[in-house]
Amino acid sequence: MRDDATKLLRLLLAQDGPLTAKRLSDRLGLSVRSVKYRVAELNREGERLVGGAPIRSSHSGYAAVRDLARALLQQIDGAPSPRTRAEREHHIIKRFALGNADGVSMFDLCDELHVSYSTLRGIVSHLNERFVSFKVSFVVEHDVLYFSGSERDKRSLISSALFEETGSGVMDASVLKDSFPEAAVESVSGILDEGLRAHHYSINEFARVVFLLHLLVTVSRIRNGQSITDGSSLEATGDPQEAL
Repeated sequence: MRDDATKLLRLLLAQDGPLTAKRLSDRLGLSVRSVKYRVAELNREGERLVGGAPIRSSHSGYAAVRDLARALLQQIDGAPSPRTRAEREHHIIKRFALGNADGVSMFDLCDELHVSYSTLRGIVSHLNERFVSFKVSFVVEHDVLYFSGSERDKRSLISSALFEETGSGVMDASVLKDSFPEAAVESVSGILDEGLRAHHYSINEFARVVFLLHLLVTVSRIRNGQSITDGSSLEATGDPQEAL
C-alpha cells in the first residue's frame, strides 16, 4: 500500500470532524481523484484485514471510523512486505480475490511490492506459466493488470493459491484469518457447521477447513460484485479436491 494512503488515514484520525476530498488533496499534495482512489483502497484493505471500512463518507466529507482505522494501521505497520517471488505472486492473487476492482494499476503494484515495472512484468509472466492449467490469465493492458477467465476457474485458482500459501499444507481455521476478516471466518464457519449437523454429515477437520476456504472465497467474490451465475460450483482443484 502506498505511503500516501496511510498518511491519509492518519490525517483523518487526527481530525475532530470530516474533511472534504479537496481539503485532503491540498494537505497531502494529491489530486482529488487520487484521494478518492486512496479512500477506496483503504476501505478495501479494511474489509479484508479488519472486517470493515475504516473511512466513512458523507456530504460533509470523509471521516475515520476510529476503531477500524487504528486496527488497520496496526495491521499495515506490522505486516512485512512480500519479498520472495511466491509471496509477491500470492499478493497479486489476493488483490483480485478480496478486492472489488476488475483491474489493478501496475504502478500501484510496483509500489506495494517494492519492485520495478520490468520485474513486475516478469512476475505476471510467471503467474501465467505457473497457473496455466486453471484456464485463467493475467493480462496487462494500458498499465492495468486484469484477471481473465470464468468465475469458476478464478475461484479455483484463488482457493488453490491460498491453500498453497500455508506452506506445509497443514490448515486450520486460524490460518484462514490471515487472509480473511476474522468475523467472516467465524460467521461462515458457524453456518457450515450448522449445515453439516442439520444434514447429519461428518467430515474430517482437514476437509472441513478446505471446504470453508472455498466458501470464504466465494462469499468474498460475491460481496465484491462478482457473479457466480456461469454454471459454476464450489468444486475444488488440486490438493483441496482430493481432500474433499
